Amino acid sequence: MKNKKTLMRIQDNSAWMFGVSILTGLLMSVPFLHYQMGWLVIISLVPFFFFVEQLNKNKTISKRSKIAYIWLTGWVFLLGVTFWLVQTEPARWTGLMGWVSIGSLVLTYILFSGFLSLGFVFLGLGWVYLKINFTQKRIFLVLPALWVVCEFLRSWLFSAISLGPNTTLGPHWNFGDLGFAASVTPLVFISRFVGLYGLGFIVIVVNLCIFWLIQKRWKLPLLILSAIIITTLLGYVVYQKPSGSQVEVGALQLGKNEDLQIGSIPYHEALANIAPEKSLDVIVLPEYSEIFQETAREKDKNNLTTIAMSNDTPVITSVQSVSGSKNYNTVVVYKPNGEELYRHNKQFLVPIGEAMPYAYTYLFKLIGQGKVIDGTASAREVSKGDTPAEPFSVNNIKLGLQACSGAISPELYRDLVRQGATLLTNSASLSIFYSAPTYHQQAQQMARFMAVANARPFAQATDGSYSFIIDSNGNWIVKSGRINLELIRAKIQLNTHNTLYSVLGEWVILISIIIISGQIVALTRKQKHSALKK
Repeated sequence: MKNKKTLMRIQDNSAWMFGVSILTGLLMSVPFLHYQMGWLVIISLVPFFFFVEQLNKNKTISKRSKIAYIWLTGWVFLLGVTFWLVQTEPARWTGLMGWVSIGSLVLTYILFSGFLSLGFVFLGLGWVYLKINFTQKRIFLVLPALWVVCEFLRSWLFSAISLGPNTTLGPHWNFGDLGFAASVTPLVFISRFVGLYGLGFIVIVVNLCIFWLIQKRWKLPLLILSAIIITTLLGYVVYQKPSGSQVEVGALQLGKNEDLQIGSIPYHEALANIAPEKSLDVIVLPEYSEIFQETAREKDKNNLTTIAMSNDTPVITSVQSVSGSKNYNTVVVYKPNGEELYRHNKQFLVPIGEAMPYAYTYLFKLIGQGKVIDGTASAREVSKGDTPAEPFSVNNIKLGLQACSGAISPELYRDLVRQGATLLTNSASLSIFYSAPTYHQQAQQMARFMAVANARPFAQATDGSYSFIIDSNGNWIVKSGRINLELIRAKIQLNTHNTLYSVLGEWVILISIIIISGQIVALTRKQKHSALKK
């Protein structure tokens, strides 16, 4: 009877832990559901800390189970963060149809969030075996460092898992990184010193301070919070004033592209009517704008020369280009008269949408759908460019150019700024995400991070999402709607001063690795000392 009661108590406890784990994960995802909800990231991890503390205190739960609960929490968190994937129309970005289309969507959603959640497996392992305790002062270094290392590892791991003939290895997959949510708060100005992962480090520290304050432990948290506030002010003041010239930038919003066909929206003739004559120093058009095609070349030339400030005003877009048997997504800069100034084949491609991962190829062939995958790959596969992007100079403006998916990778833009870019742009086509509002919200969080962390203005032109222009301090100068054709315009000041982050990159990762290594060494020595005593 006693054993039966014990078993029932363990089962009840497991059910309770399972439910709390799911609820905690959902609460953690809230800062990513809407742009302004990013403010909640400063408290959203506090419930997770209480949950982990309860796992520590519960002696009936094995180490393996504790790691599993932490992983479950992380998976639910990332299911919430990436829910926008379910709201897309898979036939539009995979080329698949019928049950294969729906199946691929569900499978992609589960695998995408699941692979990203592997970072929480590392977090659980670190938490359990490093014997971290919330009552110790070192928690303010060890836990943030562990979190940062796990975020970095999962980004690399996802790129490795999604590896394909045309994919890119690197820490480019950062959905759910705490630094993005914090970009809507004043804390973002610290990122000018510490970058994305460093900002995530600070977010963990702030949540720990609140956790301690709730438990009425005042002195250390208040001291740390004061230091963070001072550093935030420094990050703002030091890089507040841009050093470059003022330019008038225009970004075109195409509205909703129902057909997703290149050039399907007849906007060419409207260009001359939506901006004053000789008003724009830079013109940013959406991805695949199909400008200067033979059928409309003279009209485009007349319209663009009308609104361009000079004959050398850069007109930025991307085009589909073919070289031999390979298709490329090519970022192009034209003169208003159609003369080509610059082109670069995009390197960072989206798995499935642009580049087929090996894992998907083998999986669909295993279930007898190899012909479907082969057909999709041949129709939609984009080849990877051979060289990294470099800034392009025109009219004393140094352009840092990316197309579409480049907007989710801070490292790509940081590298352009490090090489001297004074204005960042993105030409995108995002109508496949039209019914996925949380994607647009997260994309805006990412854009503000990249503008502020690098102290560079950022302009995006797109369809289906928002076109916008942000200044180097993260102010939203102008933003379009998502439905109607419009050209947004703003006068912005360029900047030539590089932030510490732009120069050094994600140096906090190295510091975090050193902290965790020190913790491992200290724990090993302690265990050896205890063994010698016995």
